[in-house]
Amino acid sequence: ACFPLIVTDSIFPPRSARAQTEAASLGCALIGGVSAGVYPDYETAVSQAISWKETYMPQPGNIYAGQVQRYDLLYKQLQPVFQLDDTIWIRPDCPVDELAR
Repeated sequence: ACFPLIVTDSIFPPRSARAQTEAASLGCALIGGVSAGVYPDYETAVSQAISWKETYMPQPGNIYAGQVQRYDLLYKQLQPVFQLDDTIWIRPDCPVDELAR
């Protein structure tokens, strides 16, 4: 349970952990259940299938606050690089669907 505590201390709001560990498989099963009429809608499916194991609260004296501030600053400073990344792989002489091959 160390990782959820680190996440909670890093981003501050309380975090709840689901009892289910395979979210993708559960999501597929719920879609199938709604499609097959087992559940009338997605809200009902989720409310009946999801259970919560534990809620993690931020710890006083957060030791990660400095790291979070550095990460936020670095992320903001890298925004021009992220935007450049969107244009780097586009070649005018090559349709986008050919780039996926």
